[in-house]
Amino acid sequence: MSDEMRKIIEACYQYFSKFQKPSQLSVCSCGFCVSSSDVEYLLSQPLKEILVSKIYCYMDDIGEDSISAPEILYFLPRVLELIAHNEHVAMCTELYLQKFGKIKPNHLDQKDFELVNHFALQFWMDWLQSISERTTQNNYELSEVLVMFAYANLSTEPLLNHLNGLTNFWVVSKIAELIFDEREEGALTNAFANNRMNINSEINLWLQNNAETLSKNAQVAVLNMPDLAWQNKTKIDYLRDEYLLAMCDEKAILATLPNEIN
Repeated sequence: MSDEMRKIIEACYQYFSKFQKPSQLSVCSCGFCVSSSDVEYLLSQPLKEILVSKIYCYMDDIGEDSISAPEILYFLPRVLELIAHNEHVAMCTELYLQKFGKIKPNHLDQKDFELVNHFALQFWMDWLQSISERTTQNNYELSEVLVMFAYANLSTEPLLNHLNGLTNFWVVSKIAELIFDEREEGALTNAFANNRMNINSEINLWLQNNAETLSKNAQVAVLNMPDLAWQNKTKIDYLRDEYLLAMCDEKAILATLPNEIN
């Protein structure tokens, strides 16, 4: 975890400490999604010591119809901390923060969103840095992470704009996959994105406004392809190379946009 992320997590613990430990949980009452022993554990264990397996049960639970904002915000610092440590806190990456996204806006204040937005951007930056350094522990697709934050009702615009200044070969290859492999007719092929249609508009607008910059970044990445990229190449690797080469052409990027934008 980076020093910057560590500071954000600590700030989350401090700020959200105003929410008291709940006396009961808004979880499925079937007893299978979250067992009675899981509930007892979650309600008795100190927040910073809750095991990832128990957070997983809680975050992956389908929940009751009524969502308790104070309850979710009480657990949120631990959830964010575990995500920052590359732990899996739900069955699918895209759903890591879906409980936060279910909170009605009028139950959140500006500081709530500011902290989670700071976390999102720092997580994005740290993860991309680990890709460039070949130290990443989770080989997410860019669309997975974007959808995860879209489910938290966060704008992906700051995350997308951060990509404009990156020329590292491994990172730009990921961006090329987002443009040419993870989208079809201007929409993400990720099934979870269907419930967050605004993300497609944000991506399309970003591509429309930054196609020239992205194509130049791809050219720099190709010219600085590391020797490691040539070793033990698979058919998938060659396909990814084709995406990267396509990204060098501004017109090819713009051709991925829906007709109403073009």
